Amino acid sequence: MQEKFLPNFHPDSLVCDSSSLISLAESCFVKVFYMLADHSKGRFLLPSGVEYECISYPLQSKNHALSAVRLKRAVNDGKFSVVDTGQLQHLTDEIRNAGNSVFLLRGHPLKIIQQGECEMLALAHAAGLRYCLIDERTTRMLVEDPKGVKEHLAAEFHTRIDLDHRALFTFQQYTKGIAFIRSCELVARAYELGYFENYGEIKNSAFEAAMNKVKISGCSIMSQEVDDYVRYMTKKQ
Repeated sequence: MQEKFLPNFHPDSLVCDSSSLISLAESCFVKVFYMLADHSKGRFLLPSGVEYECISYPLQSKNHALSAVRLKRAVNDGKFSVVDTGQLQHLTDEIRNAGNSVFLLRGHPLKIIQQGECEMLALAHAAGLRYCLIDERTTRMLVEDPKGVKEHLAAEFHTRIDLDHRALFTFQQYTKGIAFIRSCELVARAYELGYFENYGEIKNSAFEAAMNKVKISGCSIMSQEVDDYVRYMTKKQ
C-alpha cells in the first residue's frame, strides 16, 4: 500500500541501489540514464541512503570523486530523483534485521545486506513499486533464490549454514513481487534505442565492449550471459 507521505510515482519507476549506479558511472555510461529517462514515464529513484553511498560520501574522497561527480550532475540535470527515506527508517530496519537474520553460521546471524539495499527495498515496498535496479548479487538472490544463497554460503565457509524460516518469511513479505534489473540490462535497452549509433559500423563492437565493462565494474553477469546478450541484441537490429 502506498504510504501517504510519498509522492505518487509512475509504476515504471526504478528504485536504484548504489551498485548499479557505480557500475555505470565507473564505466562512463551515466548518459545511459539520460537516454532512458527521456524515453520513459517512470523515474530513476535514489533513496537518500543510496545517494549518500554513491554521491555525497565519495565526493569527499579523491579516489572515488569522479564517479560521484558524474552522478551528481545527473541528479542536478533531473535524471534522478532523490527520495528522503527518513520516514521509512522503521521499515528499513525491519527489512535489514530480517534479511540479516535469515542465515546462521554456528548460531550467529550472517550480515549479508547493507543499508542502501534495505532502503531501496523499503522504498519499493512503501511506494508500491515493482522494479529495483541493483547489480549486487547477494540481495537479489536472497529475494529470488534463498536456497541458492544458503548453498553458496555453505561452500564459502566450508560448513553448515542454518536457515531461520521466520526471518525469511518476514523478509519475503516485504519483497514479494519485486523484480530486479541490472545495469547490463539498461545498457542493452539503450542499445535498442540507438545509444551506440554514433559508433557507425562498429556499434556492435561498442555494445559488446560496454557490456564487458559494466561486468568488470561490478555488474553480476557471467561472460556467457554477455555473449548471449550481444548475440541476441545484435541479431534483432
